[in-house]
Amino acid sequence: MEREVKLRWSEKFEKLVSWSRVSYELLSSEFTDEEIKSLFSFNILVYPNLKTSNNFSWIYDFDCSDIKISHYILSIRDIISSMDSQNLLQTDSLRKMDNAMNAICKYFDVDHLNLPYFTLDSYLDNSNSNLDKESESVISMQSTFTELSKFMSIFDASKKVEELCQEYMTEHFPDGIRVKNFNELDSFFNELAHHVFTKINLGGLRSGFFEGEFPIIKKVISDIEEKEKFENTVIILKNDLRTYLNLGKNNRYNFSNSYALFIQQYNSVFVVNHIYKGYGIFNRRYRSNFPTEKFENNYGHARLLDMPYHFGFNANSRSCEKVFDPLNQTRGYHELGISYPEILIKPDESKKNLRFFLQKEEVFLSFLGSMTPMVLPKTLAMFNSINLTGGMYFDLGDLILREKYQQNSSLNKYTASRIAFSTENLIIARKKVLLRSNEVLGQLSKYNDNVSKILYLKEIINLDFEFYIREFSVDMNFKNKFEKPIFVNLGSLMSIDVLVNYIQSIDWFVAEEVSPQLVPDNSLIEYIVETKEGEVVEDVESKKHS
Repeated sequence: MEREVKLRWSEKFEKLVSWSRVSYELLSSEFTDEEIKSLFSFNILVYPNLKTSNNFSWIYDFDCSDIKISHYILSIRDIISSMDSQNLLQTDSLRKMDNAMNAICKYFDVDHLNLPYFTLDSYLDNSNSNLDKESESVISMQSTFTELSKFMSIFDASKKVEELCQEYMTEHFPDGIRVKNFNELDSFFNELAHHVFTKINLGGLRSGFFEGEFPIIKKVISDIEEKEKFENTVIILKNDLRTYLNLGKNNRYNFSNSYALFIQQYNSVFVVNHIYKGYGIFNRRYRSNFPTEKFENNYGHARLLDMPYHFGFNANSRSCEKVFDPLNQTRGYHELGISYPEILIKPDESKKNLRFFLQKEEVFLSFLGSMTPMVLPKTLAMFNSINLTGGMYFDLGDLILREKYQQNSSLNKYTASRIAFSTENLIIARKKVLLRSNEVLGQLSKYNDNVSKILYLKEIINLDFEFYIREFSVDMNFKNKFEKPIFVNLGSLMSIDVLVNYIQSIDWFVAEEVSPQLVPDNSLIEYIVETKEGEVVEDVESKKHS
């Protein structure tokens, strides 16, 4: 968990922040022992030269009196050493690792579900002449993915944050600003945050509640509702995109973007599952697999500066490049840090955003440890909001359902068609139905036999026998944490009982079609495809499940 610690400012804290290193003797002259312990627990004080472990390096010096545990741990160490020496992930090594982890879980009686899947992560680019046919099909869709990213930027909540920040800076700092230290940065961000968050509900926007002036979004929703009258699958055509781009130009909307599209492929169908922020953030986690000059020069990721923080995926694995370190996390590596005054923040009226410069070169700053900005400390989260386009926690179908609810809130059921982009084989929103929980529970209570319950659910949901359900909010009074979606099979009485139990504690739920369809003996392939500024960054992270 993350927490923000606020301490009442005093003269002794002023002394504390002026010290880069301090002895216990000097500390104890200002603080009690209990206060000193608290400063350590809050990570305000740290021990000198204490470095977070890198990957699994701690295993190399592992020692344990329990012979069996030592055997398991050391076997994992040997496998990792083998991988390090090969500088390549070999299938055989991964299988050995899988067996070793299974053995240690069994020894400790840890339930790890014994999933019968083997997952291989690899990083591909189109300069590789041995691309799989499946990967070639993704590469061939580069221009379509670029256009999709531009389309999805219409719904990016960060755009509104950027616009409001630019508005504030143009009025108060038209020539830009440099800050001297963290206190000045924090004060500046507080000013921006006050201006922004008194005007918008960022959590609401990120969750798909677009209240107020959003003319392009309203146009998109209106067009989809009109197409639903004639099409089972609504397709956002490229001509539609041109209309929205022109409307955006008239409103001086900033379509600049970079996204990581999480895509699943089965047969010739692609399903966009989630949209993360781009700028190489996802794929930089694989940078150690490539020569530095190739990775940086070919993909332009040198412009993305890391803000280190010891939390999240790969948070402890840092490159040796320079970083901007507002939270002073790079202890022992101060020579790599970029100082505050080196960063220039300028408003750009033409793009309605803020731009960051390091020695006249535009750069982007992001914490690379986590994909989820909601769990970041305030300073890092603010950087993410004003410097990078963001991920989205909804799909277009959700917006259609909420619009229909707004038009008539007295109904018990609302539907949204499957939505595709450019072609029916690129799905960006699954077919779904929104149902009032009390109505469904009331109808089910009228039936004494299971067959009648199944027939009722099949009729009211009107999807296949298998589907997913998830909690849904029709207005801004939503919880910060929804119930996780669950899979339902109407052919299973246990599954129906789970459905009933799930919807008893919520007001509304969505039933959503299963897509992609999992076919026995077929591979499901997942990709992360990154796009940026009108061009696709030609790299693909592929996961094959077999």
